[in-house]
Amino acid sequence: MARFRFSLAAVVLILLAVAVLAGGRLSPEKNAKYYFDQGTEHMHRGRYQAALRDLTRAIELDPNYDKAYRQRGNVYFRMGDYDRALADYNRARRVTPGLGRNYYLRALVYLKLGKLEEALTELNLAIAWPAKRWTVTPMPWRLSGTL
Repeated sequence: MARFRFSLAAVVLILLAVAVLAGGRLSPEKNAKYYFDQGTEHMHRGRYQAALRDLTRAIELDPNYDKAYRQRGNVYFRMGDYDRALADYNRARRVTPGLGRNYYLRALVYLKLGKLEEALTELNLAIAWPAKRWTVTPMPWRLSGTL
């Protein structure tokens, strides 16, 4: 019996070590960040439908995941679906209203749609937020292909 307990304890320790090495996940059923990361990778490789699938799954798992809304908006933007991109940027803005990047991305959409007044308004709102609320973002010509 003592030998069995030792073997069982060894198996449990091995499983725990595997879980720690796997980033706390024993199975690939994944959290919103996992799907966000997968969707981002798909986007960078030009696999937009796969990116949309994974980013949508991230949002389903965490409806307040503002980065997932922005990234899905970026995919729609790259696909030329500016209405959906704007809708996702609006959702991101509702989740994190004080983030200047949300206004900046909306401005890019308005520029693509030829709505220069709206774009200018959004850019003015973007620069009104303190710089510490900004983080590194793709440059506009990388996001849109051209500007």
